Amino acid sequence: MNSLIILLIVALVCLANVCCGVQKRSLPYNPEYELYKRFVEKRLIDPLTFGSGFSNL
Repeated sequence: MNSLIILLIVALVCLANVCCGVQKRSLPYNPEYELYKRFVEKRLIDPLTFGSGFSNL
């Protein structure tokens, strides 16, 4: 019974890893986008003016 539970947990972890990998490959994955999202969450940049040249006004 213990080995069945451990096998189920390992299978769930592998399935979650595969799903995350497929999501990164299905979209054009951009590592700068993760940084942009973090900055927006911390309110370090304004998402409405980011990239337009008016972000420092």
